[in-house]
Amino acid sequence: MRALGPEQRNAGVTTRSYEITGSTPHDAVLAYAQLLSGWHNRVRPHAVAREFRGSWLSSDGSTLQVTAIDASTLNTSGSTAVQMTLQLYSPSTPASTTPSKT
Repeated sequence: MRALGPEQRNAGVTTRSYEITGSTPHDAVLAYAQLLSGWHNRVRPHAVAREFRGSWLSSDGSTLQVTAIDASTLNTSGSTAVQMTLQLYSPSTPASTTPSKT
């Protein structure tokens, strides 16, 4: 997993994107979900257009949305690649900017 640029913070949302080689969007999100000890599934991982995403809720009210898309064009080695973006919404983030439950 390789970071794509720096972490970004804006209006209570922290965002970071990564490139993952040798995976699919579906597998990348499900594998990451296995690492989320103590988080509760808010929106079950599912396909939306060309992406695969899910979101999880922590006990402090933070929401984590994980989104992955096919990004094979980023990878010059010719292998499959995924761009996975993590968005952490703090409990104080306005509801209008928090990901919906659909």
